[in-house]
Amino acid sequence: MVDGKVTNEVEITWDDEAWAPVIKNLKDHSTKYNLYFVEGEADFNSSILACNESGNAAQCFLDNASLNTKELVLDETVDNNLRYIEADPNNYVTFNNESWRIIGVMNNIDDGTGVQESRLKIIPDSSIGSYSWSSVSIGSGLIDPYWGISTLQDTLNTGTYWNSLSSEAQDMIGMAVWHLGGTNISSSSLMTNTFYEMERGSIVYENNPSTWTGNVALPYPSDYVYATEGGNNIDRATCLGMLQEDWNLEENVDCRSNDWLFTESRYWTLFYNVQGMPFAVENSGYVRSMHGISSTNVYPTVYLSSDVKIISGNGTMENPYGLSVN
Repeated sequence: MVDGKVTNEVEITWDDEAWAPVIKNLKDHSTKYNLYFVEGEADFNSSILACNESGNAAQCFLDNASLNTKELVLDETVDNNLRYIEADPNNYVTFNNESWRIIGVMNNIDDGTGVQESRLKIIPDSSIGSYSWSSVSIGSGLIDPYWGISTLQDTLNTGTYWNSLSSEAQDMIGMAVWHLGGTNISSSSLMTNTFYEMERGSIVYENNPSTWTGNVALPYPSDYVYATEGGNNIDRATCLGMLQEDWNLEENVDCRSNDWLFTESRYWTLFYNVQGMPFAVENSGYVRSMHGISSTNVYPTVYLSSDVKIISGNGTMENPYGLSVN
């Protein structure tokens, strides 16, 4: 990035395309300013754009992550995925002519044929609306939570939502194997750093399959919790090492408020308990089970295909990354 120290209220920014400083409010030619380059975001962005001339976006992020350690961290799971953290990182991307955001680079993603790749995972910046997980109750508001037969899955992959995507966006989405492990533990007793393992586990409802292969699903609880940066009063490691229900406590506000996947509205995740209750991220900040026939906000989540490239932008809201596919 470029930093400038100026006097007399002069404003100085950097034009990446012209590769030159832009100076405003220069009223006095005696004004002095110092301009210098510091290692950081601009180096990362220019490296991403240069890399994508010959490589796919996911690998470019992995190769250049050391240039952006403030916003990108490895999650230290068995797959050691690269994730965006903080309250508002520069992970904006234009997809389907909409504002989406990059969750990170997920490793060892099976494309449905047994081939495993590192893939960019993205999510829209805004909910597409409120939907029930399933319209069919098995009693007392419970449902069969298998994603493959849910009405929400059908809406996202073959129904109105999929048909609303542009052909270019559809071409950028890569088929993937989504893990559907659940839990037999109550919501209040779940440790935050165990979600990733449970999502990939073998605990399922009524012998349902533990995976589903398709295009569009939902964010995992692990996507939400690993996006936290923590804060001054409580660090990231402590946030990840506590009971998930404790994220809604006032003394732990840094865990949720410095997490860009926290919103003021509840939304579904791709996780459930064996009683037939999917999990949602609550507007109070923690993940808990709820009745699947309830209407809840939905954020469709996809893995981009491995031949998608980033060709423009710097990831800010004002200048999001632009995508292209070979």
